[in-house]
Amino acid sequence: GIAGFCNLKGDWRENIGRMNRRMHHRGPDGEGTWASEDETVVFGHKRLSIVDLSANGAQPMESHSGRYVMAFNGEIYNYRKIAAGLLEEKKVRAFRGTSDTEVLLEAMEAYGVEPAISMCKGMFAIALYDKKDRVLYLLRDRVGEKPLYYGFIGGEAFAFASDIGSIAQLDGFCRPINRRVLDIYFTHGYIPAPYSVYEGIYKLEPGMVL
Repeated sequence: GIAGFCNLKGDWRENIGRMNRRMHHRGPDGEGTWASEDETVVFGHKRLSIVDLSANGAQPMESHSGRYVMAFNGEIYNYRKIAAGLLEEKKVRAFRGTSDTEVLLEAMEAYGVEPAISMCKGMFAIALYDKKDRVLYLLRDRVGEKPLYYGFIGGEAFAFASDIGSIAQLDGFCRPINRRVLDIYFTHGYIPAPYSVYEGIYKLEPGMVL
């Protein structure tokens, strides 16, 4: 699972710690956190180790150049082909590990965010921060297999997470239940994107880049 926030007042370590703990069921093998130098952008990650079991696959992960940092939930099925292309084109000299996360991160640096994601076959929810341009990207796979929620939680504080319950753990969260979607929930048994059970918190739609 992935989680994070921007411009949140309060202790960032305590807040991202609560978000990660709320996602324990999504990834019991390990966890990580990352914060920008000014502590305005914070990422969290709970890991279920599948492709690269070593520390080289740990997240949040920074690109080789240090420009990008990523928290990634999912699997890129054709990552070996993308990795081979990066090596053949000399975009990357060598990879540190064998994770699809590292390959995806270097592809985004080499080709651009949207061109790289268009090359991927897989299921994913991604948070990517460009430290140079100070831009946060949220991305979701075309089918919408991996969930990703986002929204402002008070003032200028913005948050996102795989688990909507993680967002509710943050200091200052006071979003009321979205009563307008209750009929949909009780009729169909779920709340479709872009809505969520909370007012002002949304589910990123499949195939979208925010």
